[in-house]
Amino acid sequence: MIQAVILASDETHLTNFSGSKVFHALYMTLGNIYGHIRRQPQSGAWVLLAILPSSSFTQTLLNLTSPQSYVKLNKNQAASLPGILKQCLYHECMAIVIDPLCYAKRRSCFVLGPGNKIHSSMACLVGYIADMKEQFMIACVTPRACPICLAQPRLHNSTIQDHCTAKPHTGSSTLDVLYRVRNAHPDVPIWKFRTLVSKEKCGVSGYVEHPFWEDLDVGPSHFICQDLLHGAHKFFWDHPCKWIASLIGTECLDRRISLLPKEGLHHFKSGISKLKQASGREHRDLLKYIAPALAGAPRVTPQFRDFILALLHIIMIIQLPMLDDNILGELDKHFEVMYANADEAISLGLRKNLWIPKLMALTHFCQDIQLGGVSSNWSSETPETLHKLLPKSLYGQTNHKDYHIPMLEMLTVHETKRVRHEYIQWRSSIQSSQHPNPPLDHTQNYGIKIAQRPHKQGVAITSLTAKSGSLAGLISAICKFSAEADATASTSTATHQVSGTYDLSSPWFPRRYNKLDLWWSYRLTIPPFNEFYERETRTIWCKTVEDHQKSKWKGYGSCVFVLAHPKRHGIHSMSATTLKGP
Repeated sequence: MIQAVILASDETHLTNFSGSKVFHALYMTLGNIYGHIRRQPQSGAWVLLAILPSSSFTQTLLNLTSPQSYVKLNKNQAASLPGILKQCLYHECMAIVIDPLCYAKRRSCFVLGPGNKIHSSMACLVGYIADMKEQFMIACVTPRACPICLAQPRLHNSTIQDHCTAKPHTGSSTLDVLYRVRNAHPDVPIWKFRTLVSKEKCGVSGYVEHPFWEDLDVGPSHFICQDLLHGAHKFFWDHPCKWIASLIGTECLDRRISLLPKEGLHHFKSGISKLKQASGREHRDLLKYIAPALAGAPRVTPQFRDFILALLHIIMIIQLPMLDDNILGELDKHFEVMYANADEAISLGLRKNLWIPKLMALTHFCQDIQLGGVSSNWSSETPETLHKLLPKSLYGQTNHKDYHIPMLEMLTVHETKRVRHEYIQWRSSIQSSQHPNPPLDHTQNYGIKIAQRPHKQGVAITSLTAKSGSLAGLISAICKFSAEADATASTSTATHQVSGTYDLSSPWFPRRYNKLDLWWSYRLTIPPFNEFYERETRTIWCKTVEDHQKSKWKGYGSCVFVLAHPKRHGIHSMSATTLKGP
């Protein structure tokens, strides 16, 4: 049995404007765990493997640039030295962490597997989730190169086709350059070594002489995975969205987006240019607004429109929860459309060239999907959410000085409690396995939820029935409901059949319903189509009631199609969906 090790690392700030303490966390999970469990931060599928040190090497730089130092550095060498030392420190620490995964030191061990059987297992590194900046550091390449392939940027007439036809950037090709330069110049210091490597013009940075993956049997082009959050959603926000704003104008784009109707999405009522901070949710929702906002816009050529639409189709397809050969064939067609119309951005003066690392990374999503499954397996959204649950929450419980050891001790306590809780649940399931369980109701987790506080409290039922004709039968419905409830709770076989129309003077009308609490909306949770899809939650708005609704929302209600259970009565949970239109 192969234990597919997946690593994820990212830097986060514990404090801002008060020391700027940085926490570089390295998380680990296994690809043997189901994807929907790994995407849940609180499921326990991820563990904090190591805390990587992070330093700016300010004191080291001061010592080397002082007049008393025996090492003479020029201005460029002194500016590049902190970055060189930081990457060397990162690779040295990572080499210690992944030492058991090296090919020469890797050993098999016996573990308890499925079916309570003993299996011989071996751990292998299959994926590494990181943002684009850290991918360059892992692959030991320059920011103008690609960590996956050997494509090189051009100053003029750069095209995306040159990138997609390049050969893979294997680990052996990077190591050959480093070994060749070091053998030719065995005594040069590290800052001169970087300059000599850059003269090879092969994309290797030369910051690190011995990468941490040097003894692994896989190279960075195989285990580095494209990040869906930064490589797709954040890319469209940073680049194509700014191209559109520059082409048609920021005010025009904001006006077009603000006029679009709100249909269960994040509504940008003031546009997007005035947003102070945008998260992954805003990045995803913007993709659904750009296409209608771009339709009929001034100065938008058909070629540029097709280029943007091809990008939208590519990003939407690569994040699907299930893909097959037919869908991948459609993805290739959209890539061809993107290649054919990409130069229109240069013709319109939006870019001098299209050598954008995140744009080039889109071409490698197909390789990741074919080798490692859907792209949601490699999103950095879950590791970034772990920052809030692990380091940031634990840091607030320390004295903010010597915080590493207390944080690790508290994390050990939390992990021990979680493991014991899961063990108790496992024992309970083993003990109850001898008794047959009743069939599960798949609709019990899906239904209607309302806010804890009503939108309007203590509204007289007489005012509702008098102002709105659609609520004329409300009193009769309450009387029938009360009569059925009393008949169900009563032990007597004689029940009164309630029928017809009733008013407030009816003896079946409970006096506690003279004043009602009103909600203008509720949350409807819709069951997924199958196990590959996640359940969806939507907000359902009721039709406005004049003179009683004081909320900001005005307009028509949401049309809802509800499938009622044939053997259940009253309000219950079943599959439902909203219909488009007023």
